[in-house]
Amino acid sequence: GINLATADTVIMFDSDWNPQVDLQAMDRAHRIGQKKPVSVFRLVCDSSVEERILRKAMEKLRLDTIVIQQGRLTEQKKNLNKDEMLEMIRFGADNFFKASTGVYEEEDLDLILSRGEARTKEMNEDMEKVEKSNLNMLDFKLDQGSKSIYDFEGENQKAGSPGKDGQDLFFLDVGKRERRVNYDEAQYFQQAMRANRPVNKVKQRVKLPKEPAFQDFQFFNTTRLRELYDKEKEVVTEYNQAADDAAKEGRTPPPAPNVEEILSEEEQNERAQLLEEGFGSWNRREFNCFLRGSERHGRGALDAIAADVGDTKTPEEVRAYAKAFWKRGPSMIENWSRVRKAIEEGEAKIVRREEMEKALVLKCERYEDPWRDLEVVYSGNRGKAFTEEEDRWLICMTWKLGYGRWEELKLEVRRAWQFRFDWYIKSRTPLELKRRVDTLIRNVEKENEEIAAAELEAERKRRAAAKAAAKRRQSLEAKKSGANASSSVSGKRKPGAAGTPTRSPASSPSSKKRK
Repeated sequence: GINLATADTVIMFDSDWNPQVDLQAMDRAHRIGQKKPVSVFRLVCDSSVEERILRKAMEKLRLDTIVIQQGRLTEQKKNLNKDEMLEMIRFGADNFFKASTGVYEEEDLDLILSRGEARTKEMNEDMEKVEKSNLNMLDFKLDQGSKSIYDFEGENQKAGSPGKDGQDLFFLDVGKRERRVNYDEAQYFQQAMRANRPVNKVKQRVKLPKEPAFQDFQFFNTTRLRELYDKEKEVVTEYNQAADDAAKEGRTPPPAPNVEEILSEEEQNERAQLLEEGFGSWNRREFNCFLRGSERHGRGALDAIAADVGDTKTPEEVRAYAKAFWKRGPSMIENWSRVRKAIEEGEAKIVRREEMEKALVLKCERYEDPWRDLEVVYSGNRGKAFTEEEDRWLICMTWKLGYGRWEELKLEVRRAWQFRFDWYIKSRTPLELKRRVDTLIRNVEKENEEIAAAELEAERKRRAAAKAAAKRRQSLEAKKSGANASSSVSGKRKPGAAGTPTRSPASSPSSKKRK
């Protein structure tokens, strides 16, 4: 993508395996409007792998010229094999090891260029010779004289020892390639299971009685049932082992036992009764539905729990299972403490919900029109998110719909004409509305407690006042009755009457009594 405006020289110091890359670099200088002659210089290190890379690039260009451009290619050129690659890497190694140390002097630039032109001309002549010779188009090779990587200067260096010290200068020990097997987990477990597999497996001549799977939530007497099934299994296993040993030794096998007669009639009846006492028809899904229904509705709402279990169980079956659940569960269910705790927490939430609904009823029934006249009492900071009108509407709508129906509350918020342009409350999620309603209900409960306390105090004062008034009234009535009694006695005894002695008021008995 470089735009060259005045470049007329191309210098390639690193030849590429693909000659087309070098040709593209040359084409940059041969642009439209080029009037100067273009000079191309390629820097190649003598007696190194760069010579082989350049020779392979020229082979590719020659192949492109005489084969691909003429449309005579019938088979693709194969990639380099291992021997050819090793030969290219080792090319020039002999000159490197034979070179003696000395002082390198600067050579004349013209001498270097002339030597490069001579080498280039030599390589081109080699290409022309190969082209004129009997060329195999399916196995194009330029250097046909070098048949082996050990041939050098007309001698096979493998037989002799060309090094000064008798060492093979071309030998490069790259080590032996070993194929490592990756860890296979599936194969490991397969081998482990095969190793643990019993070799002498006893042939099942008499089938064992099928033992059902007993779950803890089915409330079977598993201890006694397993004893009965193990008794049958022991007899059958002994017979199979004896029959297998007799077959190996060539003897007549013992008579086969009757599976139905291994247990006595009493034991069979006992097992049938134990199986009937359990709840074998209940599966894990129905048990989980029973637990969730107990948490949601409480242990006493059996009809609602039966509805959660589904149509697979009738309400009578759910009632019978609930009775056995609370009676046998503590001793038979493995994680009974966790199950009971979850149900109790659900029942506590139900009680709390009823208390909150009762608080809303008490609050709203104080007003004739709570949608308009209800007064919202805040404890502490009210907050700036919701207005008083929004809080009043949320309290009244929760009172109307019932606590816990947050999706319906969200739908009513979007339908309310009061909030047609109130985008804040219309964009609240059901969870955010629940949190706001919980905060308002706590304020309502606190207000109800204060009002109840005030009413209780007023009632106490009223009763005290009534009691005091009754006491005063009784005292006044007692005084009035005493005054009436004294006036009646003085009217019967008149002073100065004939034949009756008179006494002074101070000496009369009545006066003494009054004093």
